[in-house]
Amino acid sequence: MSVVFFYGPCLPFQAKFCRIRPKKWHEYRDYCDRLFFATSPDVPQEIFPEETGFILADDYMAEIIREAPEHKLSAATRKAVILRFAQAAANRLHDLTDPNQRNLRRG
Repeated sequence: MSVVFFYGPCLPFQAKFCRIRPKKWHEYRDYCDRLFFATSPDVPQEIFPEETGFILADDYMAEIIREAPEHKLSAATRKAVILRFAQAAANRLHDLTDPNQRNLRRG
């Protein structure tokens, strides 16, 4: 899953190149303000749930085809999601700059 933050709103989107598991996507909604699925024109749009946003993208651009309904996160959940995202980003940056220390940090 990818997560995008635009000045406050937490907007995760799931880029799919295959069929989605029908029950799995419901779990994502608890961690975002709006849930979007994104795919390429090769994947049939009918497989994506109507209750979510939909983004169609190719190699050059993307377009929001269907807006996602808003489900505001609580302050505590928002903080936890942002901190988890920031930690993952910091760990990846650290691994790029100092790959020999990777095992020490993660135990």
